[in-house]
Amino acid sequence: MELKTYTEFKKIIKEKRLEGPIIIYGDENHLIDESIKIIYNIIKSFQEMNIVKLDGENITLDDIINACETLPFMEDKKIVHIRKAAFLNKAPGMTEDFVKNFSNYIKNLPDGIILLLTLQGSVDSTNAVFKVIKSTGYVIEYKPMRGEELQRWVLESFNKNGKVINKYELNYFIMEAGSSLEQLEREVEKVCAYASEEVITKQHIDEVVHKSIESNIFKMVDSISRKDADKAISILNALLFQKEEHLKILGMIIRQIRLMYLIRAYLDEKRSPSEINRDLKLNEFVLNNLIKQSKAYTVEGLKKLLSLCLETDYNLKNGTYSSDFYGLALETLIVELCK
Repeated sequence: MELKTYTEFKKIIKEKRLEGPIIIYGDENHLIDESIKIIYNIIKSFQEMNIVKLDGENITLDDIINACETLPFMEDKKIVHIRKAAFLNKAPGMTEDFVKNFSNYIKNLPDGIILLLTLQGSVDSTNAVFKVIKSTGYVIEYKPMRGEELQRWVLESFNKNGKVINKYELNYFIMEAGSSLEQLEREVEKVCAYASEEVITKQHIDEVVHKSIESNIFKMVDSISRKDADKAISILNALLFQKEEHLKILGMIIRQIRLMYLIRAYLDEKRSPSEINRDLKLNEFVLNNLIKQSKAYTVEGLKKLLSLCLETDYNLKNGTYSSDFYGLALETLIVELCK
């Protein structure tokens, strides 16, 4: 069975349905780590004896069989965790025989065994092990959270800390703190520790949250839309002082202007914000502000801004500027964008 979200994963844990094989993979490392902790906590006693950890980059079928065939100690379940399960891709050193024989073994796992395979990154969906586990157990891919799923995760984090946060403040918090779950969790803890009141306010957020690069890029492009080159360059210099990479900054500027271009085109088609967000799946606070920014331009005007950005991107990547002049190139771009 393929699980689509972290919420679905927690549901099978809550209902005590997890047994047999499960693959957890993807680019959202924080959720992978959190899911591992949740699965480990199924074992209430003698974890050191009932949780076996194996290295998937250096493993044999005998290692797996020996771990799975040993009975749990004073528990009804045992976890065999294969970390860095590189054989889920075409990993060097992993033979086709290993994958074939392992996939056959999975079909007859002993009762009480939770066989957990984890991998950061993608998997080969045609891999025999992956296909067997998808049909007999669970697979879940964690992609970076967006939209309502991200809002729900942050809201639950505040609630777990005994705090209440309303929708406007929730969206504002996400925009300021960024989209990294690890960063968001740290910032939630900071705000909750700082706020003596139960309800979190915008003032609490402004006073303690570390502004993410996404938040600063947003404010930089907002300054550009208001033709305030000095403010935009000031934000750029602050990001460079924080050791943010020039190409990363430029890439995020391009992304935001591209979103503004799409939104401006949607607005010209008389689409409502809800219709626009069905396609873009943005944080509501971010969407509303991007709509405001995009209204300062025409579609052709935004196309011109994109062209300027892409030209600078090409020049940085193809050696027109030496790395010592990347900062100057970005400042020059901001001045051009503000004209």
